Amino acid sequence: MTAESLIAEFISNAKMPDGDNIIALYGLEKFEINVLDIKRTVAEKILGLVRAGRAEEPELELADKIRHIYDLCLIRRDEKYRSLFLSEDLQEIIGIVIEADRIQFEKAGNWLDQPLHESLLFNQPDETWGKIRNVFHESFAELVYDKDLPSDIEVIELLSSIADLLRRRLD
Repeated sequence: MTAESLIAEFISNAKMPDGDNIIALYGLEKFEINVLDIKRTVAEKILGLVRAGRAEEPELELADKIRHIYDLCLIRRDEKYRSLFLSEDLQEIIGIVIEADRIQFEKAGNWLDQPLHESLLFNQPDETWGKIRNVFHESFAELVYDKDLPSDIEVIELLSSIADLLRRRLD
């Protein structure tokens, strides 16, 4: 993906005299950045929640991953990605991420060896959300720019749909 700084964009759009030289002089040329595919992002966030739900203190770990829940809710709100949460494509990407995590977390325990849907957050979404929701609605909410925080109902629907997706997986 090609990106450009706001300063370089302003200089170019304003057609400043010697603008190209200024951009070059200060190293403001367009540049390439690598971004994750949205499917991979969703899969990694789901598996991050699975892992947190299998920790020794799962509520603490899940509270630390509260941003994952927020991100997944907002991704699911977007009509372009809503069907992703039901798709075989996501199942395939989850499989790829699982294999990468097995390599990366080789000595981190057996959190991927049990069925994914049995992880605390997806096995008991209402009860578990009830234990971490205050973090979401209080300290995390302060960080949300537009204050458009998903409701508890939206979060529970998300967690239930992910649980269904994980239940259909053949681990």
